[in-house]
Amino acid sequence: MTTKNPLVDRRRQSAAEEALDANALELFARIAQAGSFAQAARDLGLTRAAISRRIASIENAVGLTLFARSTRSLGLTEAGRRLHARARAVREAAEGARLALRQTRDQLDGTLRISATAGFGRIVLAPLLARFQTQHPAIRYELLFTDRRVDLLREGLDVAFRVTNQPPEDWVAQPVLKCAVRAYRTAGNKLLASPQELATAPLLLLGQNEDALPSSTPNRRFARFPAGGSF
Repeated sequence: MTTKNPLVDRRRQSAAEEALDANALELFARIAQAGSFAQAARDLGLTRAAISRRIASIENAVGLTLFARSTRSLGLTEAGRRLHARARAVREAAEGARLALRQTRDQLDGTLRISATAGFGRIVLAPLLARFQTQHPAIRYELLFTDRRVDLLREGLDVAFRVTNQPPEDWVAQPVLKCAVRAYRTAGNKLLASPQELATAPLLLLGQNEDALPSSTPNRRFARFPAGGSF
């Protein structure tokens, strides 16, 4: 009378599971498709001896013969045919995963959430995004054009464009272009003698009226002064 050792059975089962990992199943499927160890070795860039050792290791671990070998041909046993159906599915899944990763690497995809001031968004950003989308058609955009300060994290924004020389301290800011602030007069109004006169002139301001405007003095130094627009 013989008895089974549960510990030995668990070790054998563990060895079989380790032998039949995804790499082993993909290798088995490619050998079965090639029809010979020699052809599989050429396809995989391995030696025939390495292929033979790997298959022998798998067969020893599972305790079954998977290939019927002869001097002229290589076929599948009944156990090999059953395994091949599952191994082929693993191989196809692996190839699909590699293809998806290559496409992800070569083509940008996803949703880009962008905020910009109203004027900058319409005049500068919108044309640039139109050209960018022709190069990366899989990208989707969510645009928020507003002059208020936004909370990038709370509002789920990826990037924000603002016209300022003092970005908020909690932002990671990078200058992208320089712009100038200009004052224009209507016909019949005198030309201002200095930027400081804007503080008392009727202005149409974009954004918060209490913001201070920068000005350049004749000696190229910059100063800041309050601007109180009428509109």
